[in-house]
Amino acid sequence: MSEENTLLSEKTEILLNVVRRYDHYVAAANFKASLMMSFLAAIAIAMIARVALPAPSCKDFNYIGCAATVMVALTIISSLYVAIKLLLVVFPNTKNDGGDDSLIFFGAVAANYRNPNQYFNKIISVNSDDITRDLATQAYNMA
Repeated sequence: MSEENTLLSEKTEILLNVVRRYDHYVAAANFKASLMMSFLAAIAIAMIARVALPAPSCKDFNYIGCAATVMVALTIISSLYVAIKLLLVVFPNTKNDGGDDSLIFFGAVAANYRNPNQYFNKIISVNSDDITRDLATQAYNMA
């Protein structure tokens, strides 16, 4: 009975760590994306305000003014591109190189188990070697 309780305790600790890992990833990704989006919004608003000013004429050898306008346009375009890439952060990578039967990788958990009871039954039936292999695979994938 003692060995059974120890095994259950180990599995519970692993599950708690898995849940903490998911939560930490989501919180960190959301924080970083929102921080960068606010910086990009400030830059884009400043650049759009600059474009709203009267445009310099390039026919009077005002190459500095033309270059500034081109740079502002490139900055706005690159800011929008980066903003789109930042929005992709909230859609995490769901590819797992270690197989599709992971009990740790959220993509595999969501794909393989239709309800919490299926996941619970799999956790109860898994042995410690499989858990160790799964943890090692996930550590490798994150490296």
